[in-house]
Amino acid sequence: MTFWKWLLAQWKRLSLPLAAMASLYATNKAWYPYLAQAWPLLRYPFVIPALNFGVALIALFYRPHGPSLDKTATDRLAKAPQFDEPTLRRALGVWHDEKWDTRAHQAHTAVTQFVRCWTGVWIAWALQYGLMAVWQSPLAASLQLAVAPTVFDVLEAAISTTNTLMLLLCFLAMWAVTVNKKGDPEFKIAPYIGVTIAVVLIEAVVPQPPRDPLVIVDKINGVISGVVLAMFVGRLENKYLGTPILAVVSLYIYAAIQPLHVLTLEQMHPLQRDIILGAALLLKIPLLLVVAWLLDSGKFLFYMARVRSIHDHVQGDWDAFRHIVGK
Repeated sequence: MTFWKWLLAQWKRLSLPLAAMASLYATNKAWYPYLAQAWPLLRYPFVIPALNFGVALIALFYRPHGPSLDKTATDRLAKAPQFDEPTLRRALGVWHDEKWDTRAHQAHTAVTQFVRCWTGVWIAWALQYGLMAVWQSPLAASLQLAVAPTVFDVLEAAISTTNTLMLLLCFLAMWAVTVNKKGDPEFKIAPYIGVTIAVVLIEAVVPQPPRDPLVIVDKINGVISGVVLAMFVGRLENKYLGTPILAVVSLYIYAAIQPLHVLTLEQMHPLQRDIILGAALLLKIPLLLVVAWLLDSGKFLFYMARVRSIHDHVQGDWDAFRHIVGK
């Protein structure tokens, strides 16, 4: 099923929450001068961060049930009369004396790793935008009396760093060999999360720095986040997955605006903050939908199986090729 057909099929499940958020954002911009008088809530800057928080919650609760290649599925395929050994080997890209069920287990484990990292991305986004919405809400005045603004900056930077880390792990799950030849994971998420927690604790214990160095840290984090997101989008752009070019372009635009996130922390320019956060809101939606479609359609399983075949044989293929070109 193509992305657009899948989107139409999923529309009933997603139309209500996404349309509600889009209409709130549109009315907040187009009819703001009129609605702000009738609905004082729109006067507060926390509306758009709260909408981003809502998209992150949708991503966490909206879990498409795609195909699986676990032990139960491979046992069923082995007993199915319509699938003989050559058909299964060809479908999974198995060469030589390799076993097709081992390749299926490798692909299943790799997708499971990716889903865990992908869930971490949206948890971090939910925490980041939830914190931003609370800090800019009517509760902010009382919060700022109890918590220094620098503490908020440190916490926001730590969550943003965690989000970038989880995106990097998503990229690694698609780019590197994270499953051994038996199909067991070689790639552990816990140590990376532990390092991030240690950094957060160090930031909480050391004396709070002035705000200018934190702005520099936010700028560096924004650039790194943009690079990592662009690397991840680059993995989505390949023939095995078949991601639509319009979706790919929108995701590259999303990666390009990541360094602008530091501008959303400046209280002196609420309009530029709303524009950047509004663009992030709109561009998160195709990111959510594209990955959900890849998981639901089985494209990710296909990708993980075929890429593993390339990883296992590319060095031998190059050794054979370089001899005929004299290298």
